[in-house]
Amino acid sequence: MRNLANHYCSKEYASSVFSPVKFSTVCKYVDPQPEDRVLEIGCNRGEVTLQLQPLVSFSCGIDANPGCFRSTGLSGNFFVMDATHLEFQDCSFNKIYSAQTIEHIQNIDQAFSEMERVLAPKGRIVLVYPAEPFRGLFALKSALVIYKNPLRALDIHVHRFWPGKIKSMVAPTTLVYKESHFPVDFLPQFLTILEKT
Repeated sequence: MRNLANHYCSKEYASSVFSPVKFSTVCKYVDPQPEDRVLEIGCNRGEVTLQLQPLVSFSCGIDANPGCFRSTGLSGNFFVMDATHLEFQDCSFNKIYSAQTIEHIQNIDQAFSEMERVLAPKGRIVLVYPAEPFRGLFALKSALVIYKNPLRALDIHVHRFWPGKIKSMVAPTTLVYKESHFPVDFLPQFLTILEKT
């Protein structure tokens, strides 16, 4: 995993990743309101965060890959940050959006704990993640970009999720599983909504 972190920190990887969800789908489930404070985790080149900014009170994006921001010149509300160590105060956001990110995070329990911490009560989390029949299937292209070897896809998608697994993971927390959908915008994927009590 140490090498993976180094390879993620590249302009080449940032440029290889396309937006996995149409913005209309994001809006349907995030439901941006003028008073909202929205955090995007795994924002890549910032397309969603930029489109949300005029619709909400505050919107920012984080990504572990500094190459994302170097390749686009993004600054301001964009931060190089690890999802397992969110540098925000408790209850800073009332909505969190993350697409095609959680399957990459080694310490996923810590990431969920951090999302729970920075989310305000009654806040919403919208997660989009691949509906893979087996782990790593949809990471073959990334494995070629990062390692020049598609067999390393399992080093990229370190988890395989489905709605029932997410529901079980958050059961002991203040996050409540609300619903899941199957929006096939670009590839088979699940969309799950969580809310904080």
